[in-house]
Amino acid sequence: MVNYKYQAYTYMLMRDKGIPCVFWKDFYTFRMGDKLQRLLVARKHFAYGPGIEVEENEKNNVYIYIRDGSETDTEGDGLVMLIAKAGSGIYEQEIDSKQPNTTFYDITGNITEEVTTDSEGKGVFKVKRSEAEGWSVWVPKL
Repeated sequence: MVNYKYQAYTYMLMRDKGIPCVFWKDFYTFRMGDKLQRLLVARKHFAYGPGIEVEENEKNNVYIYIRDGSETDTEGDGLVMLIAKAGSGIYEQEIDSKQPNTTFYDITGNITEEVTTDSEGKGVFKVKRSEAEGWSVWVPKL
């Protein structure tokens, strides 16, 4: 049974602290590998820079976390992560991604549309309120 494991893996793999791991049994026995692979790609290519927790976290049963990218001249890293508890519908919030004029897409595939930030780095990011798809990792479109 999966029960919020994707949300847990999203939290572990995108944060800037700790040493994350993926369990063999989850990847292969519980057949979570396809979706976990997307999170591993996000970790490898986009999860850089300091982590920032949004002040209103848990206000609407949604956890929001930002990685603002590396301090080098590398373009295309950094991310916006949203994790929602079960419910219904789609939660959306304007978030400062710390990346102005950047188009993001949800690498998990749970939300299909793109988000383009304004000149200050703000954009309206979404996550589904469901156990099955209640996690989104928005990464810059290269």
